Amino acid sequence: MKLLLGTYPPTSKVYITDTVKTLLENSFVNFNSTIPIINSDGRLVGKISKVKLANWFLEKIFREEIIENTLYTPIDNTDLKIEQAKPVEVFDFTPETIVNLLHSKGDYEIYITHDGKLIGEFSLSSLLYISSWKSNVGIRIEELFVKELVSVEHEASITDILNNLSAPNEPELIGVTYAKNLVGLIMMEDLLQYLYNVTEDGGVVNKIKGSKPWVIAFPDFSFVYMDESVSKALRALKRTRDKKFLIVQNRREETLGYISVKDALLKVEDEITLKLSTQRIKER
Repeated sequence: MKLLLGTYPPTSKVYITDTVKTLLENSFVNFNSTIPIINSDGRLVGKISKVKLANWFLEKIFREEIIENTLYTPIDNTDLKIEQAKPVEVFDFTPETIVNLLHSKGDYEIYITHDGKLIGEFSLSSLLYISSWKSNVGIRIEELFVKELVSVEHEASITDILNNLSAPNEPELIGVTYAKNLVGLIMMEDLLQYLYNVTEDGGVVNKIKGSKPWVIAFPDFSFVYMDESVSKALRALKRTRDKKFLIVQNRREETLGYISVKDALLKVEDEITLKLSTQRIKER
């Protein structure tokens, strides 16, 4: 049985001959984990991870290799790594494809092609809307794998962010704390937009080296308590701006870490499989 998904146009589409400036402009228009790169024929060449892009850009800045011309250099003339993408042909896009994405490592979206040409993408956040998630109320957050939230103090330096991005685990988001309390989150989109804006203004190195994490952090974030249900977490994820991560706290308001939409959806996999077989999904 084929999944009736329709066509989902990519919200960011970057040609391999586009400039670094165009790549940066497209890096913060959505909360996908990667940016698709295509050739002049519209065929998918690969993808660029936003974490790796932010890390690459910051390293260039701190080595003072970012000059005005860098922004206008074509992507294929840089040393920026383009990773292999594993798209799915539209005719092979089935409920099983989405379940496999749930079990995959890293990606939160899948690219859809037709005869090798990129025609759209499907994000796991769309699954948040296929049910009210009133079932499975007995499953608690504490049964999920709560990831450690990498954090920096609000008066730390941008170098601390760079050091964390360079770590082997490549954090998906970074917390900003004040007196050990979480006061904001830095998504990769926030960091990339900040780097883009500062680079556009000129005086890159001194401005960025003198900046503090709280300038970049987004202070409004959602959380759930460790003893609450996965169903509540899924409903709360709908209200987050990225629809991908949710902070986990205990009843003393202490931050314990975060969960991803993938972690939560895996706990309701049976319900998802049933819904996918009976209901058309609309991209949100």
